[in-house]
Amino acid sequence: MPRGKAQDVIRKEELAEKFKAKAKNTFFSLLQKFGSRRKLFPVKRVHKRLVKHGLLQDQLLSSLLIDAYGKCGEPDRARAVFDTLEEPNSHSWNFMIRIHALHNQQAESLSLFKLMQKQGVPQDKYTFSAALAACSSPAALPQGKCIHRTVLKHELEYDAVVATSLINMYGKCGSLRRANDVFDRMLDRNPIAWTTMVNAYTKHECHKEAFQLFHQMHMEGILATLITCVSVLGACSSLKNITSGKHIHLYITCNSFELNVKAWNAIINMYAKCGCLDVAYALLMEVPESNVITWTSIITAYSQHMRGKEALQLFHEMMKTEIVPNRVTLVSILDACASLTDLYIGQLMHTLIVDMESEDETVIGTALVNLYGKCGQLDDARMLFKRMKERNLHTWSTMIGVYTQHGHGKKALALFSRMRRTGLKPDKVTFVHVLSACSRSGLVEEGRHFFSMMQDEYGIEPTVDHYSCMTDLLGRAGCLDEAEAYIKKLPKELRIVPWRTMLGACKVQGDVDRGEGAAERLVELDPTDTAPYITLPSIYVGATREMY
Repeated sequence: MPRGKAQDVIRKEELAEKFKAKAKNTFFSLLQKFGSRRKLFPVKRVHKRLVKHGLLQDQLLSSLLIDAYGKCGEPDRARAVFDTLEEPNSHSWNFMIRIHALHNQQAESLSLFKLMQKQGVPQDKYTFSAALAACSSPAALPQGKCIHRTVLKHELEYDAVVATSLINMYGKCGSLRRANDVFDRMLDRNPIAWTTMVNAYTKHECHKEAFQLFHQMHMEGILATLITCVSVLGACSSLKNITSGKHIHLYITCNSFELNVKAWNAIINMYAKCGCLDVAYALLMEVPESNVITWTSIITAYSQHMRGKEALQLFHEMMKTEIVPNRVTLVSILDACASLTDLYIGQLMHTLIVDMESEDETVIGTALVNLYGKCGQLDDARMLFKRMKERNLHTWSTMIGVYTQHGHGKKALALFSRMRRTGLKPDKVTFVHVLSACSRSGLVEEGRHFFSMMQDEYGIEPTVDHYSCMTDLLGRAGCLDEAEAYIKKLPKELRIVPWRTMLGACKVQGDVDRGEGAAERLVELDPTDTAPYITLPSIYVGATREMY
């Protein structure tokens, strides 16, 4: 080849290499940018360019492309790229294992993890972290333990990334003891590890433990992140611990955290659950971008605190913002209508639910049964109950309660028997309805039978509501000695309602001596209770009339 032509070829090859190197840098930057911003269309364009320029087999670019597709919510596209690679590097394997795990494709994730081991591809802490993310349910706990054993062989248990993943895995699988063991053995616990452990406790309603850990974190000088605070606020909401909730809110404010919607929702929900509804509403007005969760938490709180009118007003305001209600919103509004016995608004809500094609959902269907029952529409409640495709325990209990409310005690008990035949186990709420049905219908023997069944067959410890039902049942039947014996089984501080029920029974039975005793007990327990001062004179008047 002539010297000039050879130099031209060399120059072209050098230019091509320079172009390819420059293109690699460009594509590297573009994939990082578009992936982090979750921009699918530009990622697809970069993908085409990589194919065009023969760069798809470049290990760094291909792994970044897989990661970008994963961030864009496209696990299938990511896997298609991975499957075309001749020699995927560890990064590609790690990204693909994690992407499958994060998109609820646990089987694919764990299968890929095992294939990586089989092919002898080096595994690092990020590999184990990704695989552990796939073990996020109790059913996957054995696989999670197996990966843990492999982690121990690689001497990686003390690595912060792996240890945090182990805590997260055990927490999600409900094995809090193991999660805590890993946490205690960590040599360097960063804020992410602390937050993961706090989340594990709050997820499983171990709220006191979550508080203790949060306090310990503060005492050790670890700065809690906003995510940690959001998790602990959830514990405050569940325990209705307004004092701690205010302290955490103050901590967030003092540290000038930039609040996202999730954080705003946690703060508002905490105040709403703790009964500080006006504060919750004031905060709602400050939220830059509220969503359905924000509104629903306050609407639910108003409904639960028997402030149905405010709940309906808030729902009206929410609808004006064009936020679409979710299932929880609809149930809360139906409960508000039921508490107000507002049949007209309830029927309007029913129409909206039908339009949204949500009537068949078990939770909403149950709320509708409750609404029509509370509003005196027994036939409508019964029709909805019969039409429901799926019924849970709450559905059956609600319908039993509706029959009880309308004085159909025997129908309530017959429905209870039907429910038991389906295999559902009644809870304490179900038995309150059943015992109330016995009380209202004067079914003394049945009441005694179900009270015993609750304890002996289902292991449910009677609450003050159950004892009140039995006191009412036996009092109406004139079995005042037995009724008093039931009251005395309760702790002293829980006897107020049963003694009040007993006082009413003494009035019906004209028992002055026992009425005086019940009144004395009530005054001892609560001097502000007006029942003794109103009912006892009535008992005296009734007894005087009998004398003449």
